[in-house]
Amino acid sequence: MVVINLLSLSSAEVTNSGSLTLEIVQQVGEIDHSDLLLSMDEQISRSKEEASIRKAIMEKVEKWKLACDEER
Repeated sequence: MVVINLLSLSSAEVTNSGSLTLEIVQQVGEIDHSDLLLSMDEQISRSKEEASIRKAIMEKVEKWKLACDEER
């Protein structure tokens, strides 16, 4: 649960570059490392999927823009 809370912080919630690292170090005794790795893998997978979806949308927009330009 701690891992999920740390990984779900937005950049606005992290005031300086070391604050998140310090929080992780302070809580390291509470974290199961296998859970941490699993959570990180899940975050990476979701990020890759979201990037793929965004790329597909951008490709469709580009095709639409080209089609609009050809009609002119």
